[in-house]
Amino acid sequence: QLNLSIEQMNLGKLNEAKKNCRISIEKAKEENDTLNEAKARLQMSEILSYLGDFINASKELVLVENLNTILKIKSNLIIAGDSIFIKRANNLSLAKKTGLAERAARKAMKLADSQESEDWSRVELRLGLCRAILSNLPNDMTRRDKMLRDVEVNISKATRSCRSINWVEKEPDILLVWSKFYFLKDNINQGRNFANEALYI
Repeated sequence: QLNLSIEQMNLGKLNEAKKNCRISIEKAKEENDTLNEAKARLQMSEILSYLGDFINASKELVLVENLNTILKIKSNLIIAGDSIFIKRANNLSLAKKTGLAERAARKAMKLADSQESEDWSRVELRLGLCRAILSNLPNDMTRRDKMLRDVEVNISKATRSCRSINWVEKEPDILLVWSKFYFLKDNINQGRNFANEALYI
């Protein structure tokens, strides 16, 4: 259900995405699956942001942080802090709270860049997403163009890294970030092409 919800969101089917995400949350709660509940609520926050329900989107992120506290006690598997701040930055950006959005995006960048992980493709994707949010904030065009060039570099590195080891499972994530990138560049057709390609992997 959650993967379907993510795909529906990226194709603009927000109400369907919200419905399936809610099913994922309820199922995880019934099964006492704290990690998957946190993942579903993180997704729900993004869907609500795109629907303009910024207050409830923010509440979902607080719930994710609360679930993370429980997860830290139960196991080492938690929702990465940069993921939470990326969603928060996106929500604040869409709510036109530019200053707060920029601070959240830069916090996410700092967290992603400081990770001691062999999964550098994930780090590059996170940096790309943060820069994509920053590039969409009201500012001068020169800064926006530079930020978008940096986004392209990050996603390209992640793409090369994954394809060099044939990491097929990561391909949909990369394609969805490419989709967001082209939407930001107002290349709607290319954005949809990448979103559709991710759907069929």
